[in-house]
Amino acid sequence: MSGEVPTRFRYRTYNLLRDGPTLPKYTAECVGGDDAVCGAVSGEWADQRDVDRWAAAHVAESGHLRFRRSFHDYVEVEAAEPPASTRPARSSG
Repeated sequence: MSGEVPTRFRYRTYNLLRDGPTLPKYTAECVGGDDAVCGAVSGEWADQRDVDRWAAAHVAESGHLRFRRSFHDYVEVEAAEPPASTRPARSSG
């Protein structure tokens, strides 16, 4: 097939670094209920314990016992340096 551009895939290691100025966020959603998913949502919190307290309060009010907890944060991806054994040798001169 003419016009194809050769493609080379290269395996590389990357580091995921938490974006410094942003804090992680925690949420929970009630997926309990008698006949259908309740759907009550905790809202976003910076501390997981606040989400746990919300869930405990919801259990006390509703009797629902099943929740989906989520953790959200932002990361930056950077390429890691390859190990010395795989780096191309530098020519002297």
